[in-house]
Amino acid sequence: DIILHSTPFLSIIQRDGWYYFAQVPGSAGGVSLLLYRLDSTKSILGRYEICPAHGDIVPALTAIAGGIEEGDTPLQTAVKESYEEAGYKLDPYDFIDLGRCNLSTNQDTIIYLFAADVTGKKRYDAPGDGTMGEVGAYCDWVTPTQAIRSKSAFMSALILRLYTDADINII
Repeated sequence: DIILHSTPFLSIIQRDGWYYFAQVPGSAGGVSLLLYRLDSTKSILGRYEICPAHGDIVPALTAIAGGIEEGDTPLQTAVKESYEEAGYKLDPYDFIDLGRCNLSTNQDTIIYLFAADVTGKKRYDAPGDGTMGEVGAYCDWVTPTQAIRSKSAFMSALILRLYTDADINII
């Protein structure tokens, strides 16, 4: 590998004539979550955030997600993010492991996918994590169609994997 440029947040790497970037070099990756309920037509908890990289000026519908901190497992991160971003205090056994995927072919970041049924569970005020990316962010219930048509490819992947891997149909 030849590191062409590196910051604490990104490295551009050349490997065998191929160029890719490592987001947060040495990171364990991130998680993407699908919190759903089976008692409503608005059954998926969507995350609304502003993403300046995408030109957003108003919060856009996306999946609940977060980076894995050093020393944490993907499942521990799923538990943390479900509370920080959505206000659900869940246990590890509440989650269905839906596997992992990469962001793209030119990036090495691994995203671990999880789903949890929150039907009947108490929802608290989400405290957030205090980062700038969470300013103005919030969660709200959306229909499966709204989730699938969101800007987040992870929403579609989560819904499809929940259906195909866990045989749970929320569509």
